[in-house]
Amino acid sequence: MPSLASPDHWPTAQPFEFGGVNLVDVDLVSAVRGIEDAAHAKRSQGLHLCNAYTLTLATQQSEYRHMLAHDQAVNLPDGTPVAWYFRLAHRRPARGPVRGPSLMKATLARTTLRHFLLGGTEEVLADLERVIARRYPGADVVGRLAPPFAEPGPEEIDGFAQVINECGAQVVWVGLGTPRQDRVIAALVDKVDAVLIGVGAAFDFLSGHKAEAPVMLHQTGLEWTYRLAQEPRRLWRRYLVGNTLFIISAARQLPSARRTDALSTKAGRARVDTTRSVPLPRVSVGGAQVHCVDERTALDLLVDAAKDGSRPWLVVTPNIQHIALLETDPELQACFERADLVLADGWPVVRAVRVLTGQRVQRITGADMFPAMCEEAARHGLSVGIVGGMDGAATQAAMTLRERFPGLDVVCALEPPWGFESDPAALAKVIATVKEARLDLLFLALGTPKQENFAARHLDEFGASVTLCVGAAVDFVAGRQRRAPRMLRRVGLEWAYRAMHEPRRLLPRYARSAPVFLRAVSRNRR
Repeated sequence: MPSLASPDHWPTAQPFEFGGVNLVDVDLVSAVRGIEDAAHAKRSQGLHLCNAYTLTLATQQSEYRHMLAHDQAVNLPDGTPVAWYFRLAHRRPARGPVRGPSLMKATLARTTLRHFLLGGTEEVLADLERVIARRYPGADVVGRLAPPFAEPGPEEIDGFAQVINECGAQVVWVGLGTPRQDRVIAALVDKVDAVLIGVGAAFDFLSGHKAEAPVMLHQTGLEWTYRLAQEPRRLWRRYLVGNTLFIISAARQLPSARRTDALSTKAGRARVDTTRSVPLPRVSVGGAQVHCVDERTALDLLVDAAKDGSRPWLVVTPNIQHIALLETDPELQACFERADLVLADGWPVVRAVRVLTGQRVQRITGADMFPAMCEEAARHGLSVGIVGGMDGAATQAAMTLRERFPGLDVVCALEPPWGFESDPAALAKVIATVKEARLDLLFLALGTPKQENFAARHLDEFGASVTLCVGAAVDFVAGRQRRAPRMLRRVGLEWAYRAMHEPRRLLPRYARSAPVFLRAVSRNRR
């Protein structure tokens, strides 16, 4: 039986090892997609979310470590400390971690799966089912079971399996705590045709019985302090002793892990790896890490991210000007470091990827992504906002897109005055309007590098699930500018068409950018 972590599901996922436990580094969106694929294929799989406590137990208990290695097991890193270890060991950011509550919420947002709840008390499960029905009306909860606190024996496991199979569940959420939930998953995985996922305290968090730590604490690796303050008598040993043992174990394993990783990297070739957010290959083109992705995959990723909404995503589309500016603009560099998806816009960038790695990458421009994402938004019921454009372009683009894609919900279309980012009052007004709109998708059309720097500074304030920098795309849709004919785009001459129509503005830009771009790319080849 193929594993959920096999190349058939995540061909570019990064496996790694800690204390004899094999893990797969993926991000939340890919984890949800893998679960959905396995559920529809009726493959029994066991997903174990491994945090510092889980890995500490595995290093100390051989029985538990071997249990996490059963044939249908997939171990995903859970918790910022595990992601930190990956970054130190492999010298690149982790795509995860994948937290239990976030994974559960993101998967419930899928409308085609049947869910079963195993764990907690009857009161917690009843409240959780009501919350799911209200927040995720498309999710079908086909059953629930609150087992006794004692470790279940073979007869109880058979009873669980019978109930799950009779319900026809595709996904079984197991909230029994570590290590009990992992043992139950290992015992059930051969008896049910479903994906079993251990999510710890997620039932309590989602049902409202316990408060979840603020997002800032998740990101800084201090979520454990929040939980320890809530339940000191139950958790003090797990966190104070367990975390200390994890740090000691990580320090011992780190030199060996770095040597192993170094042996797998060939010196002198163009670097191709993956980002912290999207499990796709990326290639260094100057100072930009460009993802090797086709348009369909990019659209699917962004729709999933918009539906999830657990954290803001930033999408940039570098062309020759971006690569040149990245050489000297630290704020733009910070923006690209933060970006979750970096798409090749412009034939020079596409060609550079081919020269550096031999890989073919599809050209995906902001002008293409803007209408394509609006079409996806209409199909999936996502709200849209537009900021930028000239002479009423945002309003006109909104009208055009509503006519083209019936049902599209354009909540706001703003055309801030020139220099608004330097005017505190005007800036606050734009941010407040965007935040109040509670957007799934926000399109910024403010020009380079203004739009990227604006997005990086205020991404967390927007409240939008996905923010995309799309340049002149809004003007194209509104009819304020004419885009190059498709034939010129196909042969890489769109830049010439635009320079011919705006020579005073664009010819100096291209003349300045070209030599800097060539120097930056030649540096990648060394």
